Amino acid sequence: MSVFDLAFNELMKLEGDYSNDTLDTGGETKFGISAKFYPNLNISSLTKEMAMMIYRRDWWDKYKYQFITSQPLANKVFCASVNMGALNAHKCLQRACRACGENIEDDGILGQNTYKAIGQTYILTLMAAYRSELAGYYRVVANVKSAHGDPEWGNRFLKGLLNRAYL
Repeated sequence: MSVFDLAFNELMKLEGDYSNDTLDTGGETKFGISAKFYPNLNISSLTKEMAMMIYRRDWWDKYKYQFITSQPLANKVFCASVNMGALNAHKCLQRACRACGENIEDDGILGQNTYKAIGQTYILTLMAAYRSELAGYYRVVANVKSAHGDPEWGNRFLKGLLNRAYL
């Protein structure tokens, strides 16, 4: 079983303190917690301990990441889920499992079939495939935003997101 505190520490290496970037669709953000998704939360006064409680409740426990037996993979899925949403992070994971030869649908549901596929896949190969899927997702987002009149988004965020995918 994977450990939340280790995953949270990895997330905090990626998420910054307070920001309110006009190009960031999350708006006001602190420790990766955004006003867009938590409109009733005073983001500027959020503490790391409060963020930790939110992440445990709304991501780690909700999606049962502790059942991912590889801590590095659990960390990666958790961090990706926080950044791109659980559905997208889980679909990328399922596509990575499929790229490693597992017959699995990419429905975004992290359930018995996905855990089985993870368990049957060599973890280093799966991590490489997952990184590639995450990077592909970020590239698509940048292209879509550019095609819809927001080319500055990709210029501003894509390099950092790709770095995040490949860590």
